[in-house]
Amino acid sequence: MAGAFLPEPRPIVLGIAAWVAIAGWKLMVSPVAFAIAHMRGGEPPFEMSSTASAISALLGYVAVVAPGYVTARAAARARFANAATLGVVIFLISTLVELGAGAAFAIARMIGG
Repeated sequence: MAGAFLPEPRPIVLGIAAWVAIAGWKLMVSPVAFAIAHMRGGEPPFEMSSTASAISALLGYVAVVAPGYVTARAAARARFANAATLGVVIFLISTLVELGAGAAFAIARMIGG
């Protein structure tokens, strides 16, 4: 049927991989900033420094844009539709992870008292 959209799995999986990689780097900003401050002999602050905060924010914006770009470039056809599908998939994954983490913390609180 002409005009029917079928998502391409390969570009969407590639986009998810890009999102996971960027999210991993975003998680590493704070520990790396802590280690650098410690190696320089300074007392590492408990809160995130302004530079680490800016890098974390920048990686957050990149995590929104880059996976969609990667997916659209890898798709053979319907580039925008595949990138939009990736957005929906990432939203669903994020929501499920958030709900799972909330449930795990609730169970830990009930068990731990």
